[in-house]
Amino acid sequence: MTAFARVLGAACLAASAAVAQAGSGVTALPGERPAVPDGGYDALVAAVAARAGPSPSPSPGAPSPSCEAALRLPWGPIRTCRTAIVAGSVAASAAVSVAAWWSQGFTSDFSVASEGWFGKDTYAGGIDKLGHAFSFYLATRLGTRALGWAQVPQQEAVRMAAGVAFGFGLGVEILDGLSRSGQYGFSWQDLAMNTLGIGLGAAMESYPALDRYFAFRWMYSPAGRKDSWYDHHTYLLALRLSGFEAIGPDNPLRYVELVAGYGAKGFRSDFDYSQEDLRRRTVYVGVALDLTELLERTVFTGSARGGTAHRWTTEALRYVQPPGTAAAWNRTWRP
Repeated sequence: MTAFARVLGAACLAASAAVAQAGSGVTALPGERPAVPDGGYDALVAAVAARAGPSPSPSPGAPSPSCEAALRLPWGPIRTCRTAIVAGSVAASAAVSVAAWWSQGFTSDFSVASEGWFGKDTYAGGIDKLGHAFSFYLATRLGTRALGWAQVPQQEAVRMAAGVAFGFGLGVEILDGLSRSGQYGFSWQDLAMNTLGIGLGAAMESYPALDRYFAFRWMYSPAGRKDSWYDHHTYLLALRLSGFEAIGPDNPLRYVELVAGYGAKGFRSDFDYSQEDLRRRTVYVGVALDLTELLERTVFTGSARGGTAHRWTTEALRYVQPPGTAAAWNRTWRP
């Protein structure tokens, strides 16, 4: 089951709520990671403290006026921003799932699918499992940001976003097991990868300094079959050299990342390779361009720093690796 398309809809809905305030006179999103100044991380902490000022902390759960105005609350019984964000995200994802995957309805016969992990006999070579991890990672992070906009305290927002993501993923697997078509089934492997992605997302939101060093990204590749969803996906883990204080502001290594990734092509859900076996599983190890750091020091300077384009670009580059920005050695298994 393609979790990426399902959960991406919910994550984008939550994110759109959070970024809606960009035009309302608010200078930064709650949870936004500002650029690290030349003075290093200590200077970043001082800058954040100065930026916050002496204003008192909002009372727990108190909705922001800008949040309520942006969402035009109340919507009937939905009166708070946190409820609107959670209910809207879950409802949107559920609607997409019913229309796209469960249109034939459900049955009382519960089926369990053993889909495997990254083996040659799996239906997608394991790239679907990384899709589950990434999509729930994304949902947890963006859900935390959206709840932060509703002035839910940070750790409560992380717990709520993680809990909603896990509950939604569990519900999806249960309904897969009850789907009438018989094409799907409850997959504990999918649930395990969902949980891995949620845990990673919660850790990154709980310890923002991790963004200085690491990134988990999706990269689209034009190579592969046009009719295959998975052939075009590669998932990367990046170590950002700019996060290390020993690498100074004038060191060109600031623009370099060390990356490791995985992709799979040529897999078919019907396991029919009688005509031609195109299955390929590839591991990548190499370097990538740190576009966030490069743009910070070239494009987003002066009055452009901290603007809407700066914030949108920085946020997108946390999760997306543009094609052509990485060079890697690869090892391919056939099949």
